[in-house]
Amino acid sequence: MSSNQTYPRLLEELAVFLATVPTCQQMLDFKPSGAMAKRASELLQLNRTGTLDRESEKELDQIACVESLMRLVKARIHEDASRP
Repeated sequence: MSSNQTYPRLLEELAVFLATVPTCQQMLDFKPSGAMAKRASELLQLNRTGTLDRESEKELDQIACVESLMRLVKARIHEDASRP
């Protein structure tokens, strides 16, 4: 699976979710689909064994970027919820 196929699917998955105007709880509960989680796991395994090619490395970086964004969003929700 090339990054050209995976990354747009990952973004599409996130865009579809965000277009539903999720509640804060739904944002906190959001997880990528099983297929995306499986692909990320495969890429991480390739990275651990040192067999990640350049295209796969870019794909993993893109997945990590989306994951980082969602972690920041979730942290902000937790921070806002803890304010009086």
